[in-house]
Amino acid sequence: MRSSMLALNLTAALALSACGSDKGVEAKGESPEAVAAKVAASGMTPKPGRWQANFKLESMDMPGIPAAAREQVNKSMGASQTYFTCLTPEQAAKPDASFFQKSAPGCTYERFSMAGGKIDALMTCPPGNGPTRMEMTGTVGEDLYDIKIKGSAEMAAGVSMNIGMAVTSRRVGECDGTEMK
Repeated sequence: MRSSMLALNLTAALALSACGSDKGVEAKGESPEAVAAKVAASGMTPKPGRWQANFKLESMDMPGIPAAAREQVNKSMGASQTYFTCLTPEQAAKPDASFFQKSAPGCTYERFSMAGGKIDALMTCPPGNGPTRMEMTGTVGEDLYDIKIKGSAEMAAGVSMNIGMAVTSRRVGECDGTEMK
């Protein structure tokens, strides 16, 4: 599930940083650092505050995993998990690359489009740092987003994983200090 949390962090960061303007950001073959700089320069900023994210695992396919592990995955299928994060005014105004993709050096956006309240992105990463391919599509706004994620990775030699997730988040007020760090 490490890759699921990585995807959740990435999705929240991308969506939160995409809001509040009719301007657009386009990128092809660029690093998370370059995309972060473009978003910061565009003036598209979310509202700072407390954000509630609902994460739902919609599909997972891992051919060859043990039956007990498959049963555990099936139990979590379709269940929602809720997380709270605090977006400071400084983070909202100028996201950096770690805000976009934590702990995944060498990743590249094959495509990144954020405009008119929509996001469409494909990121690829070298093996060993979570998903090696992650596609994100959905809607974004300054205080709400809804994104679908499809990811794939090679977990070990000859063992692949395909995952589908949905993340919906909304600003629910001011930070209160109980959010995830």
